[in-house]
Amino acid sequence: MDKTKMKTREFEITFGGTLGNFVIKYDHKLTGPMNDQKLEEIQDNIYNYCDLTSLYLTEELLKEDNILNQLDLNLERFVTDFDYYYWTFDHKRTEFNMIIDWFSDQIGPIWNEMNTWFFGKPNFDNDDELENFMTVMDFGLNHFPKEKVSDENKWEDVLTCIKEDEDWDVKNSIKGIKKREHGFKGDVLDRDLQSDTCKMEVS
Repeated sequence: MDKTKMKTREFEITFGGTLGNFVIKYDHKLTGPMNDQKLEEIQDNIYNYCDLTSLYLTEELLKEDNILNQLDLNLERFVTDFDYYYWTFDHKRTEFNMIIDWFSDQIGPIWNEMNTWFFGKPNFDNDDELENFMTVMDFGLNHFPKEKVSDENKWEDVLTCIKEDEDWDVKNSIKGIKKREHGFKGDVLDRDLQSDTCKMEVS
């Protein structure tokens, strides 16, 4: 028996994102050849990509030409000021929901393409299948200092940069969100942590 061969099993991968104090996650159930070590490695890599995606979408939100800049809100404070975030939830619920829905709508397609990157067919017919995902990666190439991103290992270097950026930690944001349960009232938590599950086969 080949000890290196992995058994086919059902496993779960979590995608996530942060927008200031807002945290969103998506639990993705798959079936395919997998062992615990490989699963841990893949999950950690996905969290790194999710950190980069969160940084990218936060900067997209704050651009002057983003339509949400027309709202009667300070978007920069929304993503940096803890108290202002919850003030917006309490007093500007419509605007709050518009921002969160924008973030959810933007991050969903990136998650789908990230899933294709990790679990889809080995060779893609064309790069259009990963257009949103590659936009995020290209953003990373241009965001971090040139001396930290080499031509030889550019993708790995981008992920190293995001791992070193302590402002972005989707993994611990998801783990820590439940600790807020006794600190805030009502359905704040319902929108703080959105979770869905789907199931598909690994090809």
